[in-house]
Amino acid sequence: KDLPKELRPYFNIKGRLPFDKMYDVIENSDFILTSYDAENEKHRRYITTGTSGTFQLVFGFNKPCIIIDKFAEINGFDEKNAVFYDSPDTYYKALLNAVNMTPDEYKIMRKNLKQYSDSLYESSLNNFKSLINN
Repeated sequence: KDLPKELRPYFNIKGRLPFDKMYDVIENSDFILTSYDAENEKHRRYITTGTSGTFQLVFGFNKPCIIIDKFAEINGFDEKNAVFYDSPDTYYKALLNAVNMTPDEYKIMRKNLKQYSDSLYESSLNNFKSLINN
């Protein structure tokens, strides 16, 4: 309800969905929106030692995310594979940047995200293998 009128045509808010329906929506989406808050104690683990299901969806579906900068670098996101904002007040600008991205810019962003995701997978696989071998 608080979404600015000029952005409303670009969004279809779904609410809670079962996993299979959520996966269908993500498959047909262009971006994954995040809502992490560094001031929220429960979210701080995602800038220290934890990972998030949202990040797994970003990597698994190869869909760039819109993310607050404090949560980006430690989770493998940079300006080549995600859209950043620096405070709740600039979230709107990040959404506009995403909406106004050219198809070529979007394609490059997805390519960069895929490269990072593939390297993360390879690293995880090697870590797992080394645990088995030790």
